[in-house]
Amino acid sequence: MRIFHLCNWTGESGGIKTLYDHVRLLRRAGYDAALASYGAFARCDWFEHDARAVPGRSELLELVRPDDLVVLPDFCMRDRELAEARCRQVVLVQNPDLMTGPADDPRYEALLVTSEPLVGWVRAEKGCTGPLHLVPGFLERELVLEPRRGVPASPRCLLVDRVDKHRGEPARARDALRSAGLPVHVLDERMPRTRFVRHFAEADVYLHLSYREGFPVSILEAFGAGCVVVGFSGRGGLHFMRPGENCLVVDDGDWRAATDAVAELLRAPPARWDALRRSARATALAHDEASSERALLAAFAALGTSSARRTTRDAAS
Repeated sequence: MRIFHLCNWTGESGGIKTLYDHVRLLRRAGYDAALASYGAFARCDWFEHDARAVPGRSELLELVRPDDLVVLPDFCMRDRELAEARCRQVVLVQNPDLMTGPADDPRYEALLVTSEPLVGWVRAEKGCTGPLHLVPGFLERELVLEPRRGVPASPRCLLVDRVDKHRGEPARARDALRSAGLPVHVLDERMPRTRFVRHFAEADVYLHLSYREGFPVSILEAFGAGCVVVGFSGRGGLHFMRPGENCLVVDDGDWRAATDAVAELLRAPPARWDALRRSARATALAHDEASSERALLAAFAALGTSSARRTTRDAAS
């Protein structure tokens, strides 16, 4: 049996990072896993091109067999030709707003879901009664820096503003913060992850104003870089966000509350900043590759799949 992770992103994103990570971890465990693209691999994120990737839809349909398993992303759940191929199918749910099909479609053996809040959402809002497997994301250990201390003299705020994830809140928050005399840097383009993380390391406060996130890795990146996070939790952030303990959380969409929280933070003593940073760093360290790998392999074991390594070992015994 082969496993194909289907994607069609061609720019930088946490979503495609998850797919690459899954394929890499499955291969390490002995599974025959590969990316399969419905788009082009000419510019696939910050990752090196994978020579084993299936470059397009027609190639995948020629390759796939009934005993193969295809992992569909949430925005590509309806696929008539794959259904006709009668291959095994599961769905990876990262962003509930992008789900294009019913969560209880009998073609899907299970759903892989990236956060505990999303598990509850899919159950309650989508009426899913089938198997759900929690497979959260992670942050690489080398991206967790030594914690900073004290209150910065002139706190630098970082905002990310993308049309596909926001509804004007970052621009409004930017204007409010600048009116208060705070330096604000706005990122409105996609970029390689190494550059993106560097911005967190250079900022003091990250305003996370996105609420289309199933598992916002950017918050973990900010935690690891020493930024104090203020903002929305989305539908998945509270998987690891602890309001008042490792970050400051406001209602999704309430950008005024977010900027007010920043103002309140500026009046807080150094001990408050240090406590938030310590707790955030501990959270980043806890969500490591090993924890995600355990969850991923448990999910595929529950699906009744077996890696080549496990099959070989069983045959030898």
